[in-house]
Amino acid sequence: MKKKSDIRTSSINQMTGWLAKNIPDLMLESDWSHQDFDIEGIVNGNGIKSFYMVEVKEGWVGTWPTQWTELRIPYKNKKVLDVWQQKYKDELLTFIIFSKDLKKAWHVPADIILNAKVKEIPSTNELFFRVDVRDIYQTDMTYDNSSS
Repeated sequence: MKKKSDIRTSSINQMTGWLAKNIPDLMLESDWSHQDFDIEGIVNGNGIKSFYMVEVKEGWVGTWPTQWTELRIPYKNKKVLDVWQQKYKDELLTFIIFSKDLKKAWHVPADIILNAKVKEIPSTNELFFRVDVRDIYQTDMTYDNSSS
């Protein structure tokens, strides 16, 4: 079984590679020592910053189950949302929620999370943002990472 840190690193690497292939104008920040977000970049030409937070849903394998009508994002992410609102409100923040195999991901804009209901999950005693999946989109995150 992979450690959480290995899973996190793999998901960030997958997202970084996907961004490089699909948004080549996004210049990723290479100095992560001061970073508030998992991935940070700036669009070459227009100067708009893009921030990404990456998470893996261990229970999501294969196709998203149709009975799962909401995506639960841990409320602890409120700290990141607060930093974004205070320092970077005019920039883009997207939460990327990967399937366990990193082949699919939900893309969730920060504004949608902030407008989501917050509820406790009784079995965990933890708070979650509960995002309706009809308000977000899912993307195939596989890409050809060959250099040819």
